[in-house]
Amino acid sequence: GYYSYRAELETLRVRQVASFDSSIVNLASGALGLSVVLLTALAAIMKPVSLDVLFAAWIAFVLCIVANLSSYQTGAKAAEVEIQALDDEMRGETRESSTFWRTLTIALNRSVVVLFPVGAVLLLFFAALNAQAVRHEQADFPALNPSTEIPKSESE
Repeated sequence: GYYSYRAELETLRVRQVASFDSSIVNLASGALGLSVVLLTALAAIMKPVSLDVLFAAWIAFVLCIVANLSSYQTGAKAAEVEIQALDDEMRGETRESSTFWRTLTIALNRSVVVLFPVGAVLLLFFAALNAQAVRHEQADFPALNPSTEIPKSESE
C-alpha cells in the first residue's frame, strides 16, 4: 500500500543522497590528486602557465569537500533539533522548530553543486592553457617535439 511504497521511496532517496555525497567527495579529491600529477608532469618539461587558475580550482575543490563534509554535521544537527521539537510536541510542550541548521545544510549542499563544476571547469581551463603553451614551446624548440627529426651535424 501507500505507506510501504512511500517508505521504499524514502529509502531510495536517502541512498541517492548518500551516493551523491560520496561521489562528490571522491571526484573532488581525485581532481585534486590529478591536478598535482598534471602540475608535476608539466613542471618536468616547462614552466606551467596560469598557476592562478590552478590555485582557484584547488580552492573550489577544497571548499567543495569541506562544504560536503560539513553538511553531514549540520544535517545531523538539523535532524536532532527536529526530533527534539517533535518530542516536545508529544509531551504537550510548545516550542518553535528552529530552521537554522536545516537552512545551513541546504546552503552547504547548494554550494557543493556550484563549487565542484567551477573547480572542474577551472582545472580544464588550466590544462587547455598549458597544452597550448606546450604546443608553442614545441614549435619554438623542435627538440621538445618527439615527432620532429633533429638535423644531424656535418661531423656525424
